[in-house]
Formats: sequence, structure tokens, C-alpha cells
Amino acid sequence: MLNILNFRASGWVLPLAIFVLTLLLLTFAVQSWFVSRSVFDNEIAHINRVALQNARSVMIARRESFNLLGQELLALNALQQPDAGRDTLEKVAFFMPGVVSLGLARSDGQMVLYTTPRESHANSVTLPNLQQQSSRLFRKALDSEDVVTGPPVWQNSSREWMLPLFYAVRDSYHGEVLAVLTGLVRLQDRLARWDGVDLGTDTSVVIVSSDGVPRYAVPVFNAYDSHAGRAFMQELMQQITDSKSDEGWLVHDWKQDRSRLTYRVHYSRIGDDLFNLVVRPQSSLWQAWRDRIEPALLAFFALLLGSIGVHRIVLRQQQLYQHNLLFQAHHDPLTGLLNRARLLHLMKESMLDDPEVAFSLLIIDLDYFNRINDQHGHAIGDALLKLVPQRLQSILSPGDWLARQGGDEFLVVFRNELSFRGRDVLTQAIKAALEEEFEIHNRVISVSASIGVANFPRDAIDPNDLLGKANAALYQAKGDGRNCIVHYSDDIAALSRRSKELERQLDGCWQRNEMQVHYQPQVDCRSGALIGAEALVRWKNKSLGNVSPAEFIPVAEAIGAVRQIDRFVMAEACAFIHQISQQFSRPLRISINLSPEHLLDPAMITEVTELIRRYDLAPQQLVLEITETAVLNDFERAAQQVSQLRALGVGVSVDDFGTGYSSLSYIHKLPVTEIKIDRSFVDQIATDLHDRALTSAVIAMGKRLHLEVVAEGVETASQWQILLEQHCDILQGFYISKPMAASDFIAFMDNYSEEPQAFALR
Repeated sequence: MLNILNFRASGWVLPLAIFVLTLLLLTFAVQSWFVSRSVFDNEIAHINRVALQNARSVMIARRESFNLLGQELLALNALQQPDAGRDTLEKVAFFMPGVVSLGLARSDGQMVLYTTPRESHANSVTLPNLQQQSSRLFRKALDSEDVVTGPPVWQNSSREWMLPLFYAVRDSYHGEVLAVLTGLVRLQDRLARWDGVDLGTDTSVVIVSSDGVPRYAVPVFNAYDSHAGRAFMQELMQQITDSKSDEGWLVHDWKQDRSRLTYRVHYSRIGDDLFNLVVRPQSSLWQAWRDRIEPALLAFFALLLGSIGVHRIVLRQQQLYQHNLLFQAHHDPLTGLLNRARLLHLMKESMLDDPEVAFSLLIIDLDYFNRINDQHGHAIGDALLKLVPQRLQSILSPGDWLARQGGDEFLVVFRNELSFRGRDVLTQAIKAALEEEFEIHNRVISVSASIGVANFPRDAIDPNDLLGKANAALYQAKGDGRNCIVHYSDDIAALSRRSKELERQLDGCWQRNEMQVHYQPQVDCRSGALIGAEALVRWKNKSLGNVSPAEFIPVAEAIGAVRQIDRFVMAEACAFIHQISQQFSRPLRISINLSPEHLLDPAMITEVTELIRRYDLAPQQLVLEITETAVLNDFERAAQQVSQLRALGVGVSVDDFGTGYSSLSYIHKLPVTEIKIDRSFVDQIATDLHDRALTSAVIAMGKRLHLEVVAEGVETASQWQILLEQHCDILQGFYISKPMAASDFIAFMDNYSEEPQAFALR
């Protein structure tokens, strides 16, 4: 079956594999893009943060240095005596990194002291004109406690950018501005630590002022100092100015000649007129993304090639095994015969091609085949199923069809030109052939067969309908005692209609109050005392009248309604036994029949537990009767359910004990508490010594297994006497009472309770 599914799927396996692999690749590619972009942006933002922290740390360090210097100069009274502070100012300017010159001015802007220019700056303006060029920054410094920086100034002599600095020196007690320190520092010294950092070949850190003029860049300054670089920076600064944000992201194109390259930029304001920009081309992101997905691409193509290879192998297997698969689809695996589906298809084709040509359909069922499996093993049973077709083939004509429906059932279609009478002769020959002994593995096996026959076109003109009517005939053959041939007829059709009507009326009949529970007394064999009753279901329908349980219970089992009937009977019986136990102050017990389906139902244990609780019964008051069929259908499950019932304290009885061929093989393995001798043994116990010996043996076996023994069908005093002599425990039958409605049972108890031994051997 798995190979068939694989072959049917071979047409779409490869497209599905390609689709799945492509979907996985696209998913991975999209995820990798977001991961690569996140890493890309995080790296740029990290570089910018480091640059920003670097600039700010320099500013903080410079503010502390200026504060100490200013306080020292005030302590030396440098405002009144400039020469007293000159040496200190010169030393600080010499040792402070990046400082070109320093000066000290009064709070009104008058310069009182400044350092001597070094040789490299001897011919340059070393300090700004405080009263003209830097009056705004000077006033800003008077109101600020930080170092105020001005726009970078280009020094032609040294070919580098200078930053003007202003710092207000305040009185340490009153906070009054007493002086202003001013100076020039190299911009590149302020950011010199970036020169030793490896930013890669595609990343740049650029310091640019708000006018778009680049002041400093690593690792390459010239690129940004070019015409194209300045235009790029001016466009960036225009966007930054428009955004009115101190930090953010930009994506912008660098246009040079006919080329165009897109850059991703992260900017931050340094804290003055300068911005720190980290610039990286967008192509680096694409390259990082390609590097990330390249292994996935290789894996994709490898898996794609592998899928194609596997697909070719599957196709080759399909070609090699196609014939075998078709054979398995149309034939039975054990015998090699046609299966039911194939036979139905062939019959349908025959009906369409030659609707006037009559043929007969036979369903052959081996009687009690399960006994052969149980007695001799499944290997012998399978060997028998293989030999049966050989017997049948010797009778069939070349144009006839033989199939196995499943289990021990075979289908035969007679398509020869014989009359119905002639085909009936062949059917008799098949039955006779199967009755001949089979020799299998040095064992002699005897079987018989039940056969149902339906004819086309007389009985049906549809293959499934014809099969259904042959099944109805087979069902009748089994009901007639097996080992016989039954042709579908109007009588069987009437029985079939009756069965369908029973099915229709059974649906919900217990809810329409059509079901009633009757009770048949059970008495102690020795004393005659009433100990309980068996609950028996009765059905009276408006249209069908009184329907026997022997007729409606099999139908209920077939349609799955028997468990609902069981639940109805159990609830009614438990409520009744609770009522009469309270009324007569005697803990009577109730026996309830449990169908095979209900016994194996996992919910059954919970239902029984709830009934015991609801009606306040002692568990010993409830006895559930099971059949041999229920046990043999699924012995392990049945044994588990019986064990759980016994754990609750509920009694378990094996009904109709002795009628099954394998009773002795399972009874000692089940934790049952009781066995019921079938009425067929009790009927002739007074006249048939064989039946008397059988009942004696069953009772003796029950005693050896510590089981109570119940005899049903007791109808005479002599039967009671014999069962008493054989030490039977409990009796039930018409001699004591017929099953009664609840009200009649209560009246019976009223009369019976006065003389509990009145029935004993009267």
C-alpha cells in the first residue's frame, strides 16, 4: 500500500520538493537580509557611539584641565599681574595635547595674557579677536559652565583645521565669572585616536560642520575634501538640518561623473557646530547578505540535484514494480485471487456490455473457520484458505470468476451459458467438493460451507445490490443452521425488509418508553430462598407488536444500538433492585446481561461505578453476565475489563457456559465469579444421562475454580432435585417463575417471602 501511494505521488513529489526548497530558501534569504541589515546598522551605530564618546570624553577632560588652569591663574592674580601667570600658561599650552595657543581675558573681553606661538604657527593668527570675530561665542561662554567651541578655522600655515575654545573661569564661592580662558586646538588631534583604528576598506568616520565642509575624516580625508565629496556632504547636512534631529539615519547617493553609489549614513551631533558621520556604502550590506546566504544557495542546489536524483529513482521503481502494484490492487495477497473490489468492477463492466447475459453470484463462507485457527493455529488456517481455491477451480469454467472477499469468504461468478438449474448443480458440486477432507501438514481438516446465491438480472441489476442480496441469502443460510445453500428469494427479501424496519424502529425506542425490563427470580438451590433476579429486556412497538430479544438484539448489535439498550437496562435494573432491597430490607442482587460491544467499551467501568454510587448499591448486589463471544473477540481487552469490574467488587458471570467449544480454554484465565449452565443441558437432565454427566462435570469444575454455578431453564422438580444432588448453587427457570414486570415481581416477593422454602422440592 505504501508503494502504491509513493508511485501515485511520484508525479508531484519533485515539484513539491522544489517548491518547499524554494520556499525555505526565500524564507532564509529574507531572514538573512534582516539579520545582515541589523548587523550592518549596529556596526555603524557602534562606531558612531564610540566616536561620540571619544569626542565627549575629550571635552570633559579639557573642561577639567581648563578649570584647574583658570583657578591656578586666579590664584596667581594673573588678571592684575599677567607676568605672574605667563610661565604656568606656557607650560600648560606646551603639555596639553593638540593645543596651539592659550590666552586669558577679563570678563569684559579684554585679553590680558596669551602664550607665545610655536615655530610652526609663528606667522599665523593664534588667537581670535575676542571683541569682533568671537563676541557671540564669548558671550555664550559667560553663560555656560562647559567649554564652548566655535566653528573650525583653517590655518594656512599648518594646513590644518583649528577649533577655537572658550571657558568661563568662575569664583569657587559665588559662581561669578572672573575670567575667560580661550585657545586654539588642532581638530585632528581631538580625533587622533581614530587613526589607529581599523574601520575596514569601506567605512569612514567624517567630522563635518553644519555648513557641509568636512573637517576631518578617517581613514581617507581627500575623498571627502574633493568637489564630489563636498557636494555629497552638503546634501547630507541639508537633510540633517531639515530633519532637526541630533541623531539618525540617512541613505544618500554619491554622484561622481556618470557613476552613482548609494551610502548608508549614521549621524550624531558632537555637541557644538560639528556632526560625526559614519559612512558606509550600501553595497557592503548586499555583500554581507550574499556572504550569509551563499552556503544556503549551495545547499539549495545540492538538495535540488538530490531531489531530482531521488525522483528519477522513484520513477524507475515505478516502472519496475508497476505490474506488481496493479496485481496487489486487484488481487488478494494470501490466495492470489481477485479481490472484491476488482470482481465488482468486472461484474459492472459485464452488466454494461451484455445486459441480457445472465450470471450467478455465490458467496461461500466456511463454517466455524475460527475454530480451525484456534485449534490448529493460523498457519494451518492460511494453508486451508490457499487450498480452497484449488478445489473450486476444478469445477469452474474458464470464463467464470473466483475471488476472495476477506476472511473465510469466497466469491464465485458463474458466467457460462448454463441455465439456472445447471448453475445450481455446479453450486452443489462446490459444496460437496469443500466437504471432502483436506490434508495439511499431516493433519486432516474437515470443513463445511454455507452458500448464498443471487442471480443477474433476475435479483438485481447493480453489482453492489447483487452482492447485498447474495449476502442476505448467506445470512439466511447461517440462520438455517449452516452447511446449506440458500438462493435469494421473496421470502428473504421480506426478512430483509423486516430487518430494515427493525433497524428503523429500534432507533430511540428506549427513549419512547417502548422498552421494558422484566425480572426472573433466582433462588438458592439448597434452601429455596429468593436471592435476586435476572433483568431481561422486552420490546413492544406500536407497529411491530411484541418483538423477541432473539430477533431485535442481533439487529441492535449490527446497527450499534445495543450499548444504549444495555445502559437503559442497567439503569432500570439498578434502580429497581435498590427499591425492593429497601422495601423488603433484604440486600437482593440483580444479574444484567452485558453485550460484547459494551463489555469492551472503555467507558463501561465508569458507567458501572456511577450506577453503584447513584443507587447506593453494594457492589456485590450487581452481577454482569458476559458471553463467550465477547471474550473471544478480544480476550486481552475483555480480561482487563473483567479485572476492573472485580476490583470494584462487582460479580461477573459467564452466560450459556458449556455451549462454546473453547470454554475450558479461557474460563480459568478470567477473574469471573460465576458460570451459568445453558438451558440446553438442563432440559434433558432428568432423562438423558449424557446431559446429566455434562452438568455434573460443569458444576464440579466450577467448584474446583471456586465459582458459583447457576442453572437456568429449570422447569421441573426432578431437575431441581438432580441439580441439588450435584451441588448446584443457584436456580432460575419457569418452575420458579417466568420473567415478570416490576410490579408483578414485587407481588411475587410479597407471597414468596412468607415461605421462602415453599418452592424447594415441592
